[in-house]
Amino acid sequence: EINYYDKIILAVGRSGNSWMHEIAQKYNISSSINPVDIGVRVEIPRAVSDHFTNNLYEFKIKHFSTEFEDEVRTFCVNPGGYVAMEENENGLLTVNG
Repeated sequence: EINYYDKIILAVGRSGNSWMHEIAQKYNISSSINPVDIGVRVEIPRAVSDHFTNNLYEFKIKHFSTEFEDEVRTFCVNPGGYVAMEENENGLLTVNG
């Protein structure tokens, strides 16, 4: 079965970026990427965040600033302050959380 679509969304993540770029070039597929997100770490009392994390592990809050005409959002949630070790494809160990 073959299906045709006007647009599709592929979210391959950071590790699949090179592969996706090669596939798009190979099959002459136009593609675009989102701009880089730059963030700051904000810590709040657990009593404040528990309301959200007890219902959704990784909640998102978005706000559109009319003054700067830009959107800001939460990016990564660290429920209870726990961190996890992450290893990328090149063996680099980092901390997530």
